[in-house]
Amino acid sequence: MNLSPATVIIWSCVIIFVFTACLTIGGLLGWVVLGGEGGKNHGKYLSALFKALILEVVASGITIFYNYAHTSRSHESEMPADRPSSNKASSVKLKYAEAYDRRTEDSARKGDFDSAIAEFSEAIGLDAADAHAFRGRGGVYASKGNYVLAFADLNEAIRLNPNDALSFQFRGEAYAHTGDFNAAITDYSEAIRLNPSDALSYLNRGIARANKRDFDLAIADYSEAIRLNPNDPRAFQGRGAVYIGKVNYDAAIADESEAIRLNPSDALSFLNRAIASLSKGDLDSAIADYSEAIRLDPNNAAAYQGRGASRAAKGYQDLANADYNMAARLSKPQ
Repeated sequence: MNLSPATVIIWSCVIIFVFTACLTIGGLLGWVVLGGEGGKNHGKYLSALFKALILEVVASGITIFYNYAHTSRSHESEMPADRPSSNKASSVKLKYAEAYDRRTEDSARKGDFDSAIAEFSEAIGLDAADAHAFRGRGGVYASKGNYVLAFADLNEAIRLNPNDALSFQFRGEAYAHTGDFNAAITDYSEAIRLNPSDALSYLNRGIARANKRDFDLAIADYSEAIRLNPNDPRAFQGRGAVYIGKVNYDAAIADESEAIRLNPSDALSFLNRAIASLSKGDLDSAIADYSEAIRLDPNNAAAYQGRGASRAAKGYQDLANADYNMAARLSKPQ
């Protein structure tokens, strides 16, 4: 008969256990019977009893350990081959984490969202309670402009994890893109409550409030975004635009100048500063900024329109008419 090493050890320990149990019982009987003889044999029987107890405990422990180990290995061998392993799950988690990074970097730049959606969907197939995967896929759907699916996924992400600030931020962006600024502000506010140090949520809420012409609240949000992240040109650009709406042109020019310093390739900051300069009557500065905005974005009709107005104010009517014509051509529906 072939016995495994574990089986031999278990049966050996059982025999030891039985033997030591007999010693224990014998020791107890001897100690009781001889105890009335003045205790001269107590030490001998107590020593034997103690040693037997130690052997019994050791034998029991070894038996239990090997039995548990053998049972565990047996259960592992009975697992179905197609059951997902922890390594596979970890691999998939890594894949959809990489898909999320690709969404924020390569996919946003190249417009290649399908592979990211496939990887998020695979993760959801393995774990239908994975809020991260729903959030990521919802963000990708929003980037593709499919807001029905985006809202479905982001709603599920929030249901699964109502304490995830990023899910509220993503859904707020989706609401903003569909023009529902009230809902966007509500989600951005919840994201801020969950993560008060996130500059992006303040920036986005500032944009939504500016679109509602709640200028003072928008300025407060932009200012907090700047405090949290003073190197983000978008916050300076947005606050500068709001200052134009409040007819504070000097503050607008200061903010747009800082935005340009941080990102000199953004046409919108030059356009905003040109508007503020034109409103102040500084025509030369306005023309210079409109021209730079056109250089950076040759299809910007507003920049041609503004430069035309600036040139007309200086008496350059022919140049102004050329700009007006170009603005009208660019504004025509394609």
